[in-house]
Amino acid sequence: MATKKKILLIEDEESLRSVMRIALEERGFEVIIAIDGEEGIAAIRAGTANLVLLDVILPKMDGYEILKTLTLKEKKQAPIIIFSVSTEPLSRKKLRELGVADWIMKSEITPDQVIDKINQYTT
Repeated sequence: MATKKKILLIEDEESLRSVMRIALEERGFEVIIAIDGEEGIAAIRAGTANLVLLDVILPKMDGYEILKTLTLKEKKQAPIIIFSVSTEPLSRKKLRELGVADWIMKSEITPDQVIDKINQYTT
C-alpha cells in the first residue's frame, strides 16, 4: 500500500478548514492542520508534509511573515501554495521570490480544483 501524501493546511477559518480537510481526506491525503502562523511555521519546520497550503491572513504570524522567516532549505522541503482571498499586497513576482510554488484564490476555487493543484506538485 502506498504511503498517503501529507498536506499541511495552515488555515484559521474553521468552516473552510473543515471542508478542505474532508475533501482532502476523502481523496486519500493525510491532513495536518495548523490554525495560526506559529503552529504553521512549527509544522513546516517539522518537515513531514509533502505540500503546504498556506493562508495569508492568520493570527499570531501571517503567511508573509512565515515565508520571510523560513530559510530557502525549509521552503524546499515541500512546495508552498498560497491559499487566500487575495495575493495583495504582494505581487505574484514577490510571492515567487519568497519561495511560493503557486497560489489559489479561495473565492474562485472548488475542492476538486484544489486537489488538481495539489496533484501538480505532489506527483
